[in-house]
Amino acid sequence: SSGGDDGGATTCEDTDACNNGETGDCEFVNVGWGNLQWPLSTSVEAGSDSEGIYGQVYVDGVSGSANSESGIVAELGYGTDGSTPDDTWTWVSTSLNGTSGDNDEFGGTLNIADANTYSYSYRYRYDSSCWYYASETGTITVNALITYDVTFSVDMSVEGVTGDIKVRTSTVDGEYNPSDWFVMNDNGDDTYSYTLSLATGVTYGYNFNDSNGSGYESGDALGDCAGGTYGNDRFVTP
Repeated sequence: SSGGDDGGATTCEDTDACNNGETGDCEFVNVGWGNLQWPLSTSVEAGSDSEGIYGQVYVDGVSGSANSESGIVAELGYGTDGSTPDDTWTWVSTSLNGTSGDNDEFGGTLNIADANTYSYSYRYRYDSSCWYYASETGTITVNALITYDVTFSVDMSVEGVTGDIKVRTSTVDGEYNPSDWFVMNDNGDDTYSYTLSLATGVTYGYNFNDSNGSGYESGDALGDCAGGTYGNDRFVTP
């Protein structure tokens, strides 16, 4: 940027000019320092949220106040292993996690679909379009999700059949997260089956449904064979 004198008034040609944290006549105040705080390496299964990843930033007279509306923006991003952080990386927003001295600390997670090894880091900006990139980069290993085909079967010879017989997973590791209902295949002998691909090491609750009333199986007579909120969830861990 450049300044000019016009009767004592200072003008700027580039209002988006970057600096290193100093306040100049023709520059926006920008970030003085920022880092990737922790961790410097981590691993996660493909398609799952990583552990929390944190970074700290200093802006003179602004950071250190734990003010989520201070105007400081922090993003967590990842790119090809060994690459330098820039706009070609994938960036996600983070949230203020607290303070450390005069620094603000931000935290976020990464969710990466494709198994591989990636580099990750933080970038920051304040009152400017200019990003300050942390000098530290971490390494995240994204492991392929291992799945197994699990076949669910139900015998309707006693209950009788009304409409479609369906199955779904209802919980994932104890959290309610229902899948779609899947119409089961008629095996021709009053039994029905359907195969789902499920992740290994995850506990799924599942239940059946027909078209009689609400369609849900009562849990009253299932005892220890089932559980969940309504007592009609069975469980499987591939």
